[in-house]
Parts: sequence; structure tokens; C-alpha cells
Amino acid sequence: MDINDDSRKSISRIDKVNGKYYAIITYSSYTRLGKVDEVYFKMYDLLIWRKSLRGMDWVSQIHGYPLYDAEKSRIIGFKLEDMMTDPKRRDAGYGSIMLNEFIACAKDFGAKYITGFLSSKDIGTKESATQEQMENRERVYHFYKKHGFDISQDEEPKIRLELQYPDNAE
Repeated sequence: MDINDDSRKSISRIDKVNGKYYAIITYSSYTRLGKVDEVYFKMYDLLIWRKSLRGMDWVSQIHGYPLYDAEKSRIIGFKLEDMMTDPKRRDAGYGSIMLNEFIACAKDFGAKYITGFLSSKDIGTKESATQEQMENRERVYHFYKKHGFDISQDEEPKIRLELQYPDNAE
């Protein structure tokens, strides 16, 4: 995502994970009409902050788009477009932190669901997958199911999470 005049960047929060401090930076871009166009979260290691803030040492990142109703008047969902964690830092909770941040953002906008597709590049297809892709598939499926997502068994698997709100809010 290019940061331009129609974008906003802010620190969402600072977290301590496994004894290290990380900052989560939120990037949001907007249309000329002031509607959210996309959101992007990146997690940076604060111990090497100079390198991190230049974007050279991100730990995890997640990127998505709002889905609007037919009149384009309100956000009804979010599409999770891309999620990555540095392979050297997997299985340490960073992806969960980022996904929870994305879910909280979707809820802040009153979205009813989050949806997306799982990349066949990463998990293969039903007909063809390398050993690495099959292992990735198990890890990815476990990750999303752990966070409450349903996973379709289509040719290109789709994920979906129905967002829950307290009875008196949405």
C-alpha cells in the first residue's frame, strides 16, 4: 500500500510478546468521498526500531478491504486480503495478535463478518500439493479455526467469521 495524502498512519498499540516489545502500526486509506478504502496493519520489533520503522524488519502484517452494502453507505464486512508472518517468527503468537487487531478494527466499523480466500500458492489444491503446502494447509486451517473462522472446502478454500456483538450493540 502506498501512503499518500488520502492515507492515515497511527500506532495502534505496543505489545510485549516473548519478552520483546512490538508496535502495531495501522495504515488506512480513504476514497475522495471519505470512505475507508483499505486497512493495513504491520507489527515492528521495537528493539531494532530504526530498521523496523523504515519497513525493513516487520514481524507480521495483515491487509484487508471493507465491503460496503449495495448503496455503498455502510460497511457490512471486511475482506482479509493478505496475512503474513516472518517465517522465522511463526508459532509465537504474532499472527494471532494481528488477526485479533483486524477483527477489532472490523467490529469498530460495525462489520457483520470477515471473509477471504486461502492462497493455493501457500496450501496447494485438492488435486495437487507439495509436502510443504500440505503442512502449511494443516497449520493455516488450525490457525483460522482456532479464531472461530469457518473454512469452505471449495476449489479455492474460503474463510468466513461471523462477528459477534453484545446483545445491545452492533
